[in-house]
Amino acid sequence: MRRLQCTTQMPNGNATAPLAFMHAIRAHSSHWEELCLALPPACYESFFEHARSSEMPLLRRLTLLFHSAWPTSHHLLATRALTTAPLLTDISLINVPAQSSMLALPWNQITRFRGSHLHLADALDALDSAPLKSSAFTWALGYPAVDAPILHSNLSALTLEGNVTALKYLTLPALESLCIRTHRAFPAEQCIQFLLRSGCTLRSLDISVDFIATTSLVSCLEATPGLRELRVHNRKDRIHSLFGNFLLERLTLRDQKRDLVPRLQRLEALGCHCLFDAEVLGGMLESRWDLDVGLKPTLMGLKPRDVNHLESFCLEASHDASLTSWKGIVYSPRVWRLIEEGMDIELRHLDDVMFATLSFNS
Repeated sequence: MRRLQCTTQMPNGNATAPLAFMHAIRAHSSHWEELCLALPPACYESFFEHARSSEMPLLRRLTLLFHSAWPTSHHLLATRALTTAPLLTDISLINVPAQSSMLALPWNQITRFRGSHLHLADALDALDSAPLKSSAFTWALGYPAVDAPILHSNLSALTLEGNVTALKYLTLPALESLCIRTHRAFPAEQCIQFLLRSGCTLRSLDISVDFIATTSLVSCLEATPGLRELRVHNRKDRIHSLFGNFLLERLTLRDQKRDLVPRLQRLEALGCHCLFDAEVLGGMLESRWDLDVGLKPTLMGLKPRDVNHLESFCLEASHDASLTSWKGIVYSPRVWRLIEEGMDIELRHLDDVMFATLSFNS
């Protein structure tokens, strides 16, 4: 048995059965590579009570879920045995204080960390304690008192969901992938200041928000010239159309140094109201495909290797997007020419049976 996922509830007035169960499964701990536990305190006590450093020599991934009402002592007891797990590098904590003073975890070897419903101060403490390369925080709580942004030189991937104010407290010079998901407006100013402060070469940007202004997205893209992948979901697009003619024109490569993200290879626009001209869309796609014809990199101050073909394009129309506009896109000769020449194009409409999903590639 290499993978264990265990969730149990303590029977009222009888702890014998779950404790015996813990004893039985612990006998296989030397073979575990992944461990996921959501247990009452007494079960955790039994599980780790007699742990030795050699009991989990293969453990690589750990997920722990605690109830906020459980005493801190149980947090410490539940994890003390893991401080010598030699291969443990991946930890997920759900509703658990992450700070190293509370949790006896081998932070000096953790490279991937995910925390859900943590206090933001604890999440930042985890970042400050471990040589992380990838981290994700879901619904971090509170607003910590931080004198200066935390500098983390190794983190290359960061996901923020719900509360995204962590951007204010971080400096991440090695960051390559950033994912922001919130049911609020896109924190454009925080994001831009974070990118400028970090000086990172961002390659992937994934934004899923209730509202993002076109000018805010353009300003953010101006701060990420090396971007390779862009995914944008503007949930309120029917109120404010993000993916319109203005943005398409700004994404069109021309003989100017102000062109946005010239190295972009993958572009996804989700939940789009499609309030744009299909010809403008075709022109943007062609400018990023016909590089040898339409673009002269030397005139942009760029070397040829600094400009990439757009290899993949995905457009998802919202359920109430105009079918007339949608069919104009689907039947666009310019789009079809690119498909025939090998561009990977996927067109989706959330409320159209005939043209629900059209996916083309070479």
